[in-house]
Amino acid sequence: MSTTNKNLKSNSLYPFIQRRIFSEDECNKILQTPTIESDFKTKGHDSYVDFIVEDDSNSWIRNRIEAEVIKINKRVYKFKDIYLRDEIGIRTYDVGHKYDWHTDNFLHQRLTLTVQLNTDYDGGDLFLFNGDFAEPKKQIGVITIFPSYLFHTSTPVTRGSKKIVISHVLGPKHEWYENETHSLDRMKVNR
Repeated sequence: MSTTNKNLKSNSLYPFIQRRIFSEDECNKILQTPTIESDFKTKGHDSYVDFIVEDDSNSWIRNRIEAEVIKINKRVYKFKDIYLRDEIGIRTYDVGHKYDWHTDNFLHQRLTLTVQLNTDYDGGDLFLFNGDFAEPKKQIGVITIFPSYLFHTSTPVTRGSKKIVISHVLGPKHEWYENETHSLDRMKVNR
């Protein structure tokens, strides 16, 4: 019996999309926006998310992200009845921080999105797996959107601090298995 080495092929049904939606000046304003600390982080992750305190002075952040997400979803992913989650976070990865391979496919998350706020760091590379390993470009102000069920990782930061906006696009709730909420609670790590 012989074995053949088959190359995995990238699946065009599961693309990631990148578009510039903020200027460098706007990214600096986002970094100055007031935030509130979250009280947990997920296992396999070395940093917490701080959530933007939304008000009229920074509503342009949500509005810009929502407008882009709606356009991209309509053209590419075609999920029905979607909306941007209530919280928009800013995650800072300091030296040594990483996020192990994982998916974000919890409850009703459909799409994961990040926006690069800076590039003055080394390491911290985002990798996605859609049948092939893909590495989105690091560009300030660029949103990266991908289906939440794709495996992805962020490699350790080796110099400086990586800062990104992070959020999810949600849809109607579905449960994959019984007692899903209990399983999600076990994944939390309190501060």
